[in-house]
Amino acid sequence: MPKFPLVSVVMPVHNGARYLREALDSILNQTYENIEFIIIDDGSTDESWSILEAYVHSDNRIKTFRHQQNMGLAHSLNRGFAISEGEYIARMDSDDISFPNRIELQVDFMEQHTDYAIVGSKTELIFNNKKPSGIIPLTFTSYEALKVGSFFYCPFAHPTVMIRKSMIPEQPYHPEIYVEDYYLWNQILEQYPCANLNQVLLYYRMHSNQFTQSKKEKQLDALSSIFKEKFNSLNIPISNQELETHLLIPGSNPQKLNPQQLNSINNWLAELQDRLLSNNLSNRIHSKIILEKVWEQVCKKGKHNGLKTYNIYKKGQFYSNNKNQFFYYFLNSPIFSPIHHIYLKIKHG
Repeated sequence: MPKFPLVSVVMPVHNGARYLREALDSILNQTYENIEFIIIDDGSTDESWSILEAYVHSDNRIKTFRHQQNMGLAHSLNRGFAISEGEYIARMDSDDISFPNRIELQVDFMEQHTDYAIVGSKTELIFNNKKPSGIIPLTFTSYEALKVGSFFYCPFAHPTVMIRKSMIPEQPYHPEIYVEDYYLWNQILEQYPCANLNQVLLYYRMHSNQFTQSKKEKQLDALSSIFKEKFNSLNIPISNQELETHLLIPGSNPQKLNPQQLNSINNWLAELQDRLLSNNLSNRIHSKIILEKVWEQVCKKGKHNGLKTYNIYKKGQFYSNNKNQFFYYFLNSPIFSPIHHIYLKIKHG
C-alpha cells in the first residue's frame, strides 16, 4: 500500500503581492495533494494579506499567520517550521513557481532514501515577468559532490529544498547570520547525506533589488564567518590570506578577477584538495570533478582579461578536457564576439 506522508510547505511573504498568486497556485496545484500550506505574512504593507485571505477560503490546506511588523526571514521560517506537522518540510518563496510534480518527486526520493536529510533540485531563472532564461549552473546533485561543492557555493537553492523534519536542528535559522540558509545547510551536511535531483523543479525569480551593494557586502562578511567555522569544524587549517583568496570564488562575489588573483586561486584549489584528501573528506576522483567545475566558473570571472585568462585556465591544475565549450564561451564574450562572428562568416561562406 503506497504511503503518502504529510508535507508541510512553509512560505514567508513580505510585500510579495505582485507574484504571490503564481506562487500559491503552483503549490496548490501540485500532483502530490497531502500537504499543509503554512504561510507567514511578515508585516506586509501591500495587498499580500488580502490575497491570502481570499485563498484561505478556497482551500482548507492553507494556514495563514500574520506578523504585525516585519520580523525578518529567519524569524518567520523558524515560526513556520515550529508550527508544521508534516514528516517533511518543503520550502517555497512567494515570488517563485514550483513545477507541478516537484513535491511528488521529492517525497519519492525521501521515501526511498530514509537516511537523507535534504533533497533539492535544479532551478531555472526568470527575471521579473520575463520568460525563463537558463538553468543555474553548478547545481551539485550527489552527496559526495555537495560535500566538496559546499566549500565554495551554497549547496541548495533555498526554495527548492524538502527537509526531513526529524533531522532539522532545534533552531534551524539564526537571525544574526545574514546567509542563514547556507549556515543551516552546512550544519546538516556535516551530519546527514543530502542530494539535489538532477532536474529543474522550480522557476527562481531574480530581482534587481537582490543585488544592492550593501547586501553584497553583508553577504561576503557572513560567508567569511561561515567558511572560517566550516574549515575549523572539519579540522582543515586555513590562513587569513588563504581565506581572502577563497572568498574570491563564490558566485555571490561579483568581483572581476585579474590574472594574479586567478593564479592565486589555482594554487589554493590544489592545496585545498590535498587538505580535503588528507582529512578523508573526499576522494581524488570526486574532488577533481568538482574542482574542475569550480575552476571553470572562477575563470569566467576573468573573461575581461581576454586570452590571458584563457591561457591561465589551460595551465591550471584543474583544467578540464571540456576545453571547446569554455573556449566558445570566451569567443562569445563582448571582447571576442565580433571576431568570432567574422570567423564564422568566412568559414561558412
